[in-house]
Amino acid sequence: MLSVKNITKCFTLHQQGGTQIKALDAVSFRVKKGECLALQGPSGSGKSTLMRLLYGNYKAQTGTVAIVLPSGQLLNLVTASPRQIIKVRQYTIGYVSQFLRLIPRVTCLSVVMEPLLQRGVSDEDAEGRAAALLARLNIPSNLWTLAPSTFSGGEQQRVNIARGFIASYPLLLLDEPTASLDAENREVVIKLMLEAKTAGSSLVGIFHDPQVRDAVADQVLTLS
Repeated sequence: MLSVKNITKCFTLHQQGGTQIKALDAVSFRVKKGECLALQGPSGSGKSTLMRLLYGNYKAQTGTVAIVLPSGQLLNLVTASPRQIIKVRQYTIGYVSQFLRLIPRVTCLSVVMEPLLQRGVSDEDAEGRAAALLARLNIPSNLWTLAPSTFSGGEQQRVNIARGFIASYPLLLLDEPTASLDAENREVVIKLMLEAKTAGSSLVGIFHDPQVRDAVADQVLTLS
């Protein structure tokens, strides 16, 4: 599903005399369909940088990031155009970040439904699937019509997870998805990840919780 070869990423600090910071150096790995790769390593080792690179937010200086599209074709994200990146995010790559992007006055249901609406799913079907997922993640129904900016940190994270899992993505990126969750909701998210793998989705994630990592990961890549 995903093949990364010899990825190097450097950041240039223009206000610090052009100092260059090498965040990733010759990183390579492969992730098969239905497999989960866990990224681990100390803070500052490049885990989040690698995740953003896989999502197309960053471009590598060298190497390739080849992903299999639903059509069966290969796309190198390093050389992909902005238009191709947008389409890949719509149908191929999902991303659950650590923080929910909050938009004032947009309801919880609308936030979760959006990925389905972008694919042309009807409002009725999208709302039904969003409601079912929010209920499974223990978000009280009286909150669904409110803006998530009023929610607790754990509730916001569960809304973010619902948004990430509502559409079926061949590749799902997960940046500490259970970091702010209690034990009960952590188990719900573990089950969602295992179900996604069974359905054929490939996962790449940062899991600082060893219990979560051991439950879902098929391989581990350690960055230093």
